[in-house]
This record gives sequence, structure tokens and C-alpha cells, in this order.
Amino acid sequence: MTVIAWDGTTLASDRQITDSCRATVGKKLWKLKVGRETYLLGLSGEYGPGLEAIHTIMESHTFDKVAKDRDVSIMVIGKNRIFELERGYAIPVLEMKVWATGSGGDYALGAMLAGKTAVEAVEIAIQLDMNSGLGVDQVQF
Repeated sequence: MTVIAWDGTTLASDRQITDSCRATVGKKLWKLKVGRETYLLGLSGEYGPGLEAIHTIMESHTFDKVAKDRDVSIMVIGKNRIFELERGYAIPVLEMKVWATGSGGDYALGAMLAGKTAVEAVEIAIQLDMNSGLGVDQVQF
């Protein structure tokens, strides 16, 4: 699975992609323009369908064309809003200064609420969540 964390400045993720019983390194973070706005995206869920969803967003410049039948969650960070795109639907994250998702998300969220950065929170989640690992990536506006 994954851990993705947003601390209000940085979006961070682990690098582990698990396929059957093998772990490999994969990209989970993107910075891209959709319309006139720049967004940070963090991918969790099934990796292949997730990459297809990211590609659809990049090609269409909208979040509306992501297939509703995919087992994918995309954390979307905009300048003025945060939401998770799940099964093609935008689910707002209400009034949160920090947010985390994925199998290690609860660990990361707790770490950030205790004062850690997103990168530090992902590092902590990696120690606790067996489905997260292989280093940390980060992206900022």
C-alpha cells in the first residue's frame, strides 16, 4: 500500500510499490497544472490503474474523467483546497491543516499532529506500516 502525508507545505510519500509478494520502487507524487491551477497529487491504491488515472488527469486537464470503477485514491492538494479523489468522486478534507492517507496514513497523521513534518511523518509510518517503505519522496508548490 502506501503512506502519503501533507503538512501544509510539503507532500511526501514512501516509494514502495507492492505487487503480489514483491516490493519495488515507484513514483507516487506529481506536480501538475489542471486548468489554471497547480496541484500536487499523491497516489495510493492499485498502482497500474492509478497511473492510468494520473495519465487521464494529465491528458484531460480535469479531475472529472477519472474512471469510477478503479480501486485508486489520489490525494489532491490545491492552493485553496484539499480533497481525495476516490472511485472518480472528490471527497473534501474539511478544515484540516495536515492530512495523510494510505495504509500508513494514521501513523503519519498522528506524527504530524505531534509536530513532525510530512517527510518525518512518512519516515515514522515506514517504521510502523509493513506496506510502506523504500525511502521517501517529496514535492512542494
